[in-house]
Amino acid sequence: MDTAAHQGARIVAAAPRLLLALPQSLFDRGSGAAVSMRHLACQLASQGWTVQMLCTSATESGAPGLPLADEDLAGAALELIRLPDGSARDWAQHDGGAFERRALALLDSFRPDLLLSFGADALEHRLCEAARARGVKVLLALHNLAYLQLALPRCDALLVPSRFMAARYRARVAAPIQMLAPPLWDADVLARRHEPLYATFINPEPEKGASLVARLAARCPHQPFLVVEGRASAGRFAVAARAAGLDPARLSNVHVTAGGRRVRDLLAFTRVLLMPSLVEEAAGRAAAEAMANGIPALVSDQGGLPEMVAGGGRVIAWSRDDQGRPLDDEAALECWAAALQALAGKAAWRDAAAQARAVASRWHSAVQAPLLAQRLRGWLA
Repeated sequence: MDTAAHQGARIVAAAPRLLLALPQSLFDRGSGAAVSMRHLACQLASQGWTVQMLCTSATESGAPGLPLADEDLAGAALELIRLPDGSARDWAQHDGGAFERRALALLDSFRPDLLLSFGADALEHRLCEAARARGVKVLLALHNLAYLQLALPRCDALLVPSRFMAARYRARVAAPIQMLAPPLWDADVLARRHEPLYATFINPEPEKGASLVARLAARCPHQPFLVVEGRASAGRFAVAARAAGLDPARLSNVHVTAGGRRVRDLLAFTRVLLMPSLVEEAAGRAAAEAMANGIPALVSDQGGLPEMVAGGGRVIAWSRDDQGRPLDDEAALECWAAALQALAGKAAWRDAAAQARAVASRWHSAVQAPLLAQRLRGWLA
């Protein structure tokens, strides 16, 4: 270890060096957090940064997360540690310490200026401490509110995707907070062709609004719906439908597809994105991806969703009970059905699509990447 690094006096080169180390797969396309991390690295690589990615193949679903044959990494280098299929959630325990050993070796051989990671497991604590001991700045990305209850690794700053998230963490942590809207890498996000057909609902978990979407599909039988599996499978959607008094087999306008694909392929046939979340969302990456493709997004008023679609989508506020909990009742269904019906006409949909595309233009790689590179370059200086 050189003396300057040991004393924290590292001098940043003209082309900063980023080490993105994640024990989860960066190609876990069902994880918005993993996708955001990879897209951020791609944007920096496109701006001349020297980027090294390190991850495993583990995903939250257990299916192996591997790069596609034509994956565009924008010149970033990638090392992927292949784990047994089915490694999920506790991925760091499946590799015999290989990920941690390689990450520590890269801190010495690659000599990054910046380590980017997320998580609060013991592994992340050790990795962040090792980086700081070498004079490497640590940017810890947080993508949900779960970490409010956890001891975070020591870092030089937190990276969060919305003002909503920044406000929630600012009251709990001492580290400076960097706010960055979910980074989008055009090669992954922008559909190469677009045939607007489905009202698309991603990850049919109850807290994401699966019951309302099932009832909405029954209320609007002439509108095709696409349910995209994520952490929750099609079976969870069927359970939500039955709980709402519906027979899933009779919802002939509902089509189910597996997740784990490029988002551009899912959005290629999406007419409207539905995000009726009942829980506070960190930001709403899927809404940004949809709007970037000129797809109107209908979202609830939970967490950072209103902030994400401001000016380019429709926010539908939940009524609430005495404890402030959203009421997924008949009145809510009427609001969502009316919002969907308002986009049924071609002219109304075209106007909403143009508005979404205009607002989302700020997220395209050509706009986002130079600003991100400049901002982080200044922070490192």
